[in-house]
Amino acid sequence: MATAKVTIPTEPYTGPSAWYGCDLAAQPEKWVHVLTPEEIAAIEKAVDGVIEHGITFEAATKEDFDFGTFNAVLERMLQQIVFGIGFVVIRGLPVERCARVVAVSGNRACALC
Repeated sequence: MATAKVTIPTEPYTGPSAWYGCDLAAQPEKWVHVLTPEEIAAIEKAVDGVIEHGITFEAATKEDFDFGTFNAVLERMLQQIVFGIGFVVIRGLPVERCARVVAVSGNRACALC
Protein backbone atom coordinates (compact mmCIF):
# COMPACT_ATOMS: atom_id res chain seq x y z
CA MET A 1 0.00 0.00 0.00
CA ALA A 2 1.44 3.36 -1.03
CA THR A 3 1.52 6.20 1.46
CA ALA A 4 0.49 9.70 0.49
CA LYS A 5 3.20 12.33 0.35
CA VAL A 6 2.49 15.19 2.72
CA THR A 7 3.76 18.66 1.94
CA ILE A 8 4.34 20.82 4.99
CA PRO A 9 3.82 24.53 4.30
CA THR A 10 6.85 26.72 4.87
CA GLU A 11 5.06 30.08 4.52
CA PRO A 12 2.25 31.51 6.65
CA TYR A 13 -1.20 30.64 5.39
CA THR A 14 -3.14 33.60 3.98
CA GLY A 15 -6.62 34.07 2.61
CA PRO A 16 -10.15 34.38 3.97
CA SER A 17 -9.91 31.13 5.95
CA ALA A 18 -6.80 32.36 7.80
CA TRP A 19 -8.14 34.26 10.79
CA TYR A 20 -7.67 34.84 14.50
CA GLY A 21 -10.56 34.47 16.91
CA CYS A 22 -10.03 37.96 18.33
CA ASP A 23 -10.45 39.42 14.83
CA LEU A 24 -13.70 37.53 14.24
CA ALA A 25 -15.02 38.42 17.69
CA ALA A 26 -14.84 42.07 16.70
CA GLN A 27 -16.79 41.42 13.47
CA PRO A 28 -19.71 39.04 14.17
CA GLU A 29 -21.53 40.31 11.07
CA LYS A 30 -19.02 38.26 9.05
CA TRP A 31 -19.98 34.93 10.60
CA VAL A 32 -23.28 35.19 12.54
CA HIS A 33 -26.62 34.98 10.76
CA VAL A 34 -29.74 35.71 12.85
CA LEU A 35 -32.79 34.15 11.26
CA THR A 36 -35.66 36.45 10.39
CA PRO A 37 -39.28 35.40 10.99
CA GLU A 38 -39.61 34.86 7.21
CA GLU A 39 -36.57 32.58 7.15
CA ILE A 40 -37.90 30.57 10.10
CA ALA A 41 -41.23 30.19 8.30
CA ALA A 42 -39.40 28.99 5.15
CA ILE A 43 -37.46 26.39 7.17
CA GLU A 44 -40.61 25.16 8.90
CA LYS A 45 -42.46 24.97 5.58
CA ALA A 46 -39.63 22.99 3.99
CA VAL A 47 -39.48 20.56 6.92
CA ASP A 48 -43.27 20.19 6.93
CA GLY A 49 -43.18 19.40 3.19
CA VAL A 50 -40.69 16.58 3.75
CA ILE A 51 -42.78 15.17 6.60
CA GLU A 52 -46.00 15.40 4.55
CA HIS A 53 -44.37 13.44 1.72
CA GLY A 54 -43.34 10.72 4.18
CA ILE A 55 -39.62 11.18 3.52
CA THR A 56 -37.41 10.22 6.45
CA PHE A 57 -34.60 12.61 7.25
CA GLU A 58 -32.10 9.83 6.71
CA ALA A 59 -33.38 9.44 3.13
CA ALA A 60 -33.96 13.14 2.43
CA THR A 61 -31.81 14.95 -0.10
CA LYS A 62 -31.27 18.63 -0.79
CA GLU A 63 -33.88 18.47 -3.54
CA ASP A 64 -36.56 17.32 -1.08
CA PHE A 65 -36.45 20.64 0.79
CA ASP A 66 -38.11 23.65 -0.81
CA PHE A 67 -36.78 26.66 1.10
CA GLY A 68 -38.17 29.20 -1.36
CA THR A 69 -36.34 32.52 -1.22
CA PHE A 70 -34.28 31.28 1.77
CA ASN A 71 -32.29 29.21 -0.77
CA ALA A 72 -30.35 32.35 -1.74
CA VAL A 73 -29.36 32.89 1.91
CA LEU A 74 -28.32 29.25 2.23
CA GLU A 75 -26.22 29.57 -0.93
CA ARG A 76 -24.41 32.61 0.51
CA MET A 77 -23.77 30.64 3.69
CA LEU A 78 -22.35 27.75 1.67
CA GLN A 79 -20.04 30.14 -0.18
CA GLN A 80 -18.86 31.52 3.18
CA ILE A 81 -18.16 28.02 4.45
CA VAL A 82 -16.37 26.78 1.34
CA PHE A 83 -14.58 29.90 0.12
CA GLY A 84 -14.72 32.26 3.11
CA ILE A 85 -13.82 31.90 6.76
CA GLY A 86 -15.04 28.30 6.88
CA PHE A 87 -18.13 28.49 9.07
CA VAL A 88 -21.39 30.32 9.80
CA VAL A 89 -23.25 30.51 13.11
CA ILE A 90 -27.02 30.50 12.67
CA ARG A 91 -29.02 31.98 15.53
CA GLY A 92 -32.71 32.32 16.20
CA LEU A 93 -33.93 28.84 15.36
CA PRO A 94 -36.90 28.19 17.66
CA VAL A 95 -35.82 24.76 18.89
CA GLU A 96 -38.82 24.59 21.23
CA ARG A 97 -40.95 24.09 18.09
CA CYS A 98 -38.86 21.11 16.89
CA ALA A 99 -40.66 18.42 18.90
CA ARG A 100 -42.74 17.23 15.93
CA VAL A 101 -39.63 16.70 13.83
CA VAL A 102 -37.70 15.01 16.61
CA ALA A 103 -40.58 12.55 17.00
CA VAL A 104 -40.31 11.64 13.32
CA SER A 105 -36.57 11.12 12.99
CA GLY A 106 -35.01 10.99 16.41
CA ASN A 107 -32.09 13.07 17.56
CA ARG A 108 -30.61 13.79 14.14
CA ALA A 109 -33.60 15.82 12.96
CA CYS A 110 -33.10 18.52 15.55
CA ALA A 111 -30.13 19.77 13.53
CA LEU A 112 -32.44 20.25 10.54
CA CYS A 113 -35.32 21.75 12.47
